[in-house]
Amino acid sequence: MEFVDKKENSSKVKALRDALNLLAAQREALEAEAEAIHCELTSPGPNNEPPAGIKDSMIDSEGFPRGDIDVINVKNKRRRLAEINTDYKVLMKRIEGAMVELHQALPSAPAAPVNSSSSGLLNLQSSDSIITVNSQAMAKLDEILQDSPAALAGIQDGDLLLQFDNITASTDSFMTLIAQLVGKKVNESIRVVVKRPSSGALVELELVPKPWGGRGLLGCHLTPIKT
Repeated sequence: MEFVDKKENSSKVKALRDALNLLAAQREALEAEAEAIHCELTSPGPNNEPPAGIKDSMIDSEGFPRGDIDVINVKNKRRRLAEINTDYKVLMKRIEGAMVELHQALPSAPAAPVNSSSSGLLNLQSSDSIITVNSQAMAKLDEILQDSPAALAGIQDGDLLLQFDNITASTDSFMTLIAQLVGKKVNESIRVVVKRPSSGALVELELVPKPWGGRGLLGCHLTPIKT
């Protein structure tokens, strides 16, 4: 009976990993499409006309539709970008749920943070490896702006920031270092680990700082917890 249970559990783990791989592929497809639309809307025209922008007005100073852009195309692209943002949020919740379910199915992988040692470290287990992170939150993430890099990465209002690349709460002047790193990593992926207060689960995300038509390169606010 124990052999059968292990076999069934192994099949469940494989199915969950396959499902996560499929969800990850869907996420990458949405990210690629959003990036392509963002690039089109923020790039100058073929004759160096001003870009349409993500939220810029499509009406000229005289109250007529701008003649330097394809208004219908811009409307469709902006609408699609909004749809992608909504679909992405839904997809990230599905990924988070699947990860929790996978952690529960793995013999040594509980869904929530465990084994907080005297060193203040927690183990975050992904489908491929176990990642050790500092258990102390260094900042609270809030004011997540729509369509921002933070929103597209799956960051949620109230998330607690545990790790930003290799920066943790034990790093001296961590807020200054985060700001410097963001400036150096424009259009490059940064590994971020957050804790969801609602569930206590650790979530690993990929954040790509970039200009996006809104405030800053991230589009969110960090409130330091440890000073």
